[in-house]
Amino acid sequence: MIIFESMRKILKPSISLLVYAGFAVAIFMVTGAVFGQGAKDFKGVKLINVPTPTFPKEATESGLGGKITVRVSIDDKGKVKSVDDAEGPDWVCSAIHTPDVVALRNAAKDAAVKATFSPATEDGKPVKSVSLLKFTFPTPPPVNKPNGPKISGAVTNGKLLHAEKPIYPKEVQKLGVGGAVSVKLLILEDGSIYSAEPISGDKLLHSSARVAACGSEYSPTLLADHPVKVGAILPYNFVP
Repeated sequence: MIIFESMRKILKPSISLLVYAGFAVAIFMVTGAVFGQGAKDFKGVKLINVPTPTFPKEATESGLGGKITVRVSIDDKGKVKSVDDAEGPDWVCSAIHTPDVVALRNAAKDAAVKATFSPATEDGKPVKSVSLLKFTFPTPPPVNKPNGPKISGAVTNGKLLHAEKPIYPKEVQKLGVGGAVSVKLLILEDGSIYSAEPISGDKLLHSSARVAACGSEYSPTLLADHPVKVGAILPYNFVP
């Protein structure tokens, strides 16, 4: 059994302590999730403190910002034992490892590992748990760079080379939830998917559609024989 506990009520009274004026990065720990074994009296962790992450120069130079979600494992003393995963920023696919994306993820992970908590309890006894921390990195102003040569000419649209099949969660299927889900893509010059944002359909299906979209691949789109970034919409249909 998975126990979910919102941290909104816990953190809202002290949210001002987590927003640091004068820094390039603001941390908004408004929501979180705690997971553990089923118990008659399970109480989730409470965040005590989290340091301000450093805004990496790679993200400043590229103008990248957004939300990074970090999953941490917490021991029965409230200390972070490991940082298990970092996703983002926003809809960027997990397979993307450009320098600015990696730098933002690492900055969030470095801050998360130094966070302190009051441990979760089960029947009044401290227990290990897992929590999600969300960091928001404001988008920095773009750095002025010399404009490259303007390209004009015929466009050769990229073709879908591989369409990853989404996993249809059995729990969602049993509920009779299905239908069409559209995912907005940003496709890089080499045809790989940079970001995938579900824009329609039931939210219970968004995660499966997004993961599948990130695993898909297109041939490059060419403008006057030069590969370019393009947007696209990839549709999925979940039939109960």
